[in-house]
Amino acid sequence: MHRALAAWLVESPWRTAMVTVCLSILLLLGAIPLVMLVAAIPALITLEHGPRAGSNVVLAGRAAIVGTAVGFQQPPIFGLAYAGMLFVLPAVFAQLLRRYGSLNLVFQGLLLLALVVLGSVFALLAHPTDVWQAPLTQSMAMLQHAEIKVDAALFDYWVRSMWGAVVALLVLVSFGAVLLARWWQSLLHAPGEFGKEFRSLNAGVALTSVLAVVSVASLFSDLAWLDSLAQVAVMGLALQGLAVAHRRKAEGRLRRGWLVTIYVLLVATLSSSVTVAVLAVWGLVDFWRRLRMSAA
Repeated sequence: MHRALAAWLVESPWRTAMVTVCLSILLLLGAIPLVMLVAAIPALITLEHGPRAGSNVVLAGRAAIVGTAVGFQQPPIFGLAYAGMLFVLPAVFAQLLRRYGSLNLVFQGLLLLALVVLGSVFALLAHPTDVWQAPLTQSMAMLQHAEIKVDAALFDYWVRSMWGAVVALLVLVSFGAVLLARWWQSLLHAPGEFGKEFRSLNAGVALTSVLAVVSVASLFSDLAWLDSLAQVAVMGLALQGLAVAHRRKAEGRLRRGWLVTIYVLLVATLSSSVTVAVLAVWGLVDFWRRLRMSAA
């Protein structure tokens, strides 16, 4: 099924542009689960036909989102920003993958970009956390109206780390779109190759060390910039942990049922944070274990 879909999408970039337009409109109408699928289509066209064809699909999707946003009486800048975050990063990093053929390079590039963006936000804005104070206060009021109690300390943490949560989500969607596009492409040209690439996913020694230091340091401080950086750091380490789980499954040391359970726990709201933390620790421990074994 997925191979047939991928073949149909890459057959005609203009047909793909029309599909992207339709899915983009559905996305703005509330079909949020489609977000990674919509972002993956321009990435796939970029991988197969190059940046020019991918840019045409991106422009079609952006036009659809801006037009729909204006139709709902939203400012055009909202549509442009939304479309830019949805389409541009996956297409750019798909081109990076097309040129160098390294999934690890894409992973490292996205993590570095996220850390630089967060550093810039906290360096350039006088009070960056104030941006989230009002919307989170409104959300708190809605929860209290629904008789759901939220601890004040948790609310303060949300305010401090919301920049990091937003950037981490953007990186996750962008990288997930590139992964999906790469998987589709491998189904067409080299079935099974994507699994090998993903199972070896890592951020490298230097960047993994930075992610580990940031994650641990945030546990012992109340600094907003550190808490935000930790959101990206934990997300990056958790992706490495997910790659470890797939590698153990391929080696026969993890049953398929356990892998399915991991994904179910990631999707479930109440257990997702704990599962991400466990995957992050697993990814970090396995990375250093393999590094020591290779050095020995």
